[in-house]
Amino acid sequence: MQEEKEMKFKTTINKEDYRSMVYFNVFTKTKIRAILFVLISLIVITELVLNFLGIYEIEGFYLYFDYFAVAVLVLLPIEVELICRKMIKTDKCSLGIEKEITINNEGIICIDQNSNSKFEWSLMYRAYESNQYFLIFINAQQVFIIPKQDLKENEIKELRTIINKKLLSKNKLKKR
Repeated sequence: MQEEKEMKFKTTINKEDYRSMVYFNVFTKTKIRAILFVLISLIVITELVLNFLGIYEIEGFYLYFDYFAVAVLVLLPIEVELICRKMIKTDKCSLGIEKEITINNEGIICIDQNSNSKFEWSLMYRAYESNQYFLIFINAQQVFIIPKQDLKENEIKELRTIINKKLLSKNKLKKR
C-alpha cells in the first residue's frame, strides 16, 4: 500500500479567515439550518407583505410572532458579527501568528511561537471543505482553518484524500 507523504506548509490566520469560519459555522455548516433560515424568512416576510397589502389578515399572536421572527432574522447576523469582533479582539494565540502545519498519516502537527500541538486523526470530529478553506474540527468548537491559498494544487487534492481516508466514514469530508 502506498503511503502518503508528509505535507508541510506555513499559514497565518487573518481576520477574514476568522470571520469566514464563524459565518460558515453559523449559517452553512449544516444544510438544514441554512434551509430553515431561508424558509422561515420567506414565510414571515410573505405573510407581513400580504398583511400590509390587505390580501391576508394576520391578527394577535401571529402578527406579534411574525414581528418577533423578523427581529430575530435581522439580529442574528448582527450577533454573529459581534461574536466575530469579540473573537478577533481577544485572540492572542492564533490570529496573525504564523503556524507551521504538518499533515501526515498520524495526524496534524501545528507549531507556532506559543505552542506545539499534535492531534491524531482518531481525535478529529469532522471536516468540511469550502471554496477557500479546509475546516478540520477537533470538536464542535475547535477548528483548524487551512486556507487553500497556502497549498499547492496537488496538496489540496492530497489533503482531500487524506481526510477522506483517515476520518471515520460518517465524518468524511463534507463539501460546502
